[in-house]
Amino acid sequence: MKKYTVIIPVHQWDDKTEEMLSEAINSAKNDDADIKVVGPADVTGKVGKVFKVGIIENNNATDFCSQVNTAVESVETEWFTVLEMDDTLTSNYFKMVNDHISAYPDVSVLLPLVLEVNSDKKFIRFMNEGSWSKALSVEELGVLNVDALKEYPMFSIPGAMIRVVDFKEVGGLKKNIKFSFNYELLLRLVENGKKTISMNQVGYIHLNFREGSYHYIVSKEMGSDEQDRWYDIAREEYMYKFERDIK
Repeated sequence: MKKYTVIIPVHQWDDKTEEMLSEAINSAKNDDADIKVVGPADVTGKVGKVFKVGIIENNNATDFCSQVNTAVESVETEWFTVLEMDDTLTSNYFKMVNDHISAYPDVSVLLPLVLEVNSDKKFIRFMNEGSWSKALSVEELGVLNVDALKEYPMFSIPGAMIRVVDFKEVGGLKKNIKFSFNYELLLRLVENGKKTISMNQVGYIHLNFREGSYHYIVSKEMGSDEQDRWYDIAREEYMYKFERDIK
């Protein structure tokens, strides 16, 4: 039986989707990993004709949070990670994850360093590096706590290897948390005692602000003050397992 599932949410199919998916899928191929694409039937039908991957149809809400929550319900492995269709895992990703799980058998979440690049594959910045660059992990090197996350919110869920049972136990992603849903989930996991470690190696390459992507759209529609407000909301809502009305 496989040990990991790589979930790739896809909500649309255009002239660039096949090329991007090909890179993402090839980067995720590993003897220990299942690869599953989740999305609406009209999209996954096209994916299934081109790629030999698992297909999860989700014809209801197609936002990122709903896609991931739906996919996790059908995951049969102990662990899963989310790979955005325009991103890639590094060649050392699964070895790095295996090594950390062996060293920390009580871990629930492993965060790789994320390398953000532009459309020309030029470096922009790192993410998930705060526990190292800012010395946020004072009790145990690399281990995140709520205080550290409140001080520095620049952590990302895509590429994180998450234990399925722990994700389900804390309630999964909240679709009514806009923009800061990654951050809110991490706060909730850590608050509920789920050991979360930021690894000190690059394991995930993220294409920043791809035209048509969620954060590209948000950046056009949402000002910096509103984005900051969503981080404040995340700091208020992580104490609650279930979604609440956001005012």
